[in-house]
Amino acid sequence: MTLFETIKDQDKKLGEILLEKKIIDEEQIQHVIVKSKESKTRFGETAVHLGIIDEIEFLKVLSQQQGLPYVDLKSFNIDRKALSQMDKETARKLLAVPLFEAEGMLAVGFHDPQNLNAIDEIELKTGKTIQVILCTKDQLKNVIQSSYAIEIMDENEMDDDNESSAIIELVEKIIEEAIESDASDIHIQPSEFDLDIRYRIDGVLQSIMILPHSRTRPINSRIKVMSNLDIAETRKPQDGRFKHSTPSGKAYDFRVSTYPTEFGEKTVMRILDPSKGNISLDKLGFSKINLDLWHEAIANSTGIILVTGPTGSGKSTTLYATLNL
Repeated sequence: MTLFETIKDQDKKLGEILLEKKIIDEEQIQHVIVKSKESKTRFGETAVHLGIIDEIEFLKVLSQQQGLPYVDLKSFNIDRKALSQMDKETARKLLAVPLFEAEGMLAVGFHDPQNLNAIDEIELKTGKTIQVILCTKDQLKNVIQSSYAIEIMDENEMDDDNESSAIIELVEKIIEEAIESDASDIHIQPSEFDLDIRYRIDGVLQSIMILPHSRTRPINSRIKVMSNLDIAETRKPQDGRFKHSTPSGKAYDFRVSTYPTEFGEKTVMRILDPSKGNISLDKLGFSKINLDLWHEAIANSTGIILVTGPTGSGKSTTLYATLNL
């Protein structure tokens, strides 16, 4: 594409480019405009949310309109030196990731290139000129989660006096990180020498940190206390639950399962967001025919309904929405 063509595209509205490329039609554009005004969101964000356009397709069109590069982070090697110039909390807050550095310029992956406050904040923190790179929201979240480690206290620095409070703080961090990462499950898996902490994000288990094996029992005991389970019982499986409130005040339900393994107890925590129950059934994507069948089925006084699917597919959300009818 020539510079003249790029300048011409920058003068066009996103809808015009999408129409020219025959990605959406005029009727869809008008529908997006109406919904965009109702929700007070931008045109592209609304079109993606409505499922009219794929996010990657949208970002490629935005790249053409704004003259900004788009990068698929699944196949991109992030420069660790560049990544170290921004801490995890800032990356999560701004949903931005430093990707590489060249000639005094820092290339940063953004989902929203119009977030000028975020760009200014990164320039102030790093002292570098920022080159905006377009990336999908999910890929940025995954990179933030997998590329930054949780800071923990070194075992050699932990004495008996502060071990208890350090374990409480560590469990709190593990839970908070999982919520921030939109994880559906937390797996605490002991091996012969280590303790592997993993989150299930978008159905995929990701290793978050490796702790010394000696941390297995204290962490499991803390979770058992929170779940009102027997901390002395380590030879039989146990199930429990607890509620956790984030600093913002939002409450989450946690279902806890523990069971013995060769190297100690394994603990799995399922994270449930009760607010998802506020979604009505007609907003879950059911066709009219299937929605009518569902209403007919749940109206019966006898029988059984099976809701199946992989992790994160919406089973709990569907049940919450049904129970709130």
